[in-house]
Amino acid sequence: MSNLNLQCLLGIQCNDFVMIAADQSNAHSIMLMKDDEEKIYKISEKLVMGVNGDSGDTNQFAEYIAKNIQLYKMRNDATEEEAYEILKKCVTEVHKRLFVSLPNFQVTVVNRDGIKAMP
Repeated sequence: MSNLNLQCLLGIQCNDFVMIAADQSNAHSIMLMKDDEEKIYKISEKLVMGVNGDSGDTNQFAEYIAKNIQLYKMRNDATEEEAYEILKKCVTEVHKRLFVSLPNFQVTVVNRDGIKAMP
């Protein structure tokens, strides 16, 4: 018997803005525990993050990301290699902190030369 917990995030990117929507349900099994769950977190002045998953884990993860963004603002002159190492550490934290198994991540770099996939 599987524990079915459906959640939804939607996003639209346009020329001058991005719009995201998140359902506000917090369900456990067939019980709706809350219908006003906040799933869109303000990370910085021009950055938001939508999250799905267990509310405790997602809240802690969003706070972790917000603090790392603030740290990034203090030292944002990293090379591509350094940024890749930081991103790998973030993925390691995702694996440790989130209840959901997310085994694979795709990393893509966009710079003035174009788009490239990282290993």
